[in-house]
Amino acid sequence: NGACNPTNLTCNDNDGGIVPLTKGTTINETIIRTDYCSNSSRVTEYYCSDSFVLNRRIDCLQGQICSKGACVVTS
Repeated sequence: NGACNPTNLTCNDNDGGIVPLTKGTTINETIIRTDYCSNSSRVTEYYCSDSFVLNRRIDCLQGQICSKGACVVTS
């Protein structure tokens, strides 16, 4: 009948979910989002919830900075 059926949508997050130590890309049929640094100490982490792409801002732990979309240990 041409109607959209959202139950057929799939979602994939190549870093496995909410993993602030790994930069990942989250994809469903309509959205592609890649984790990024909101600032020098916070990452915006994309993840799947059912077929939806959601995000959460996560503060890096003490001794870490956000670099290239992931929290990394400072040297």
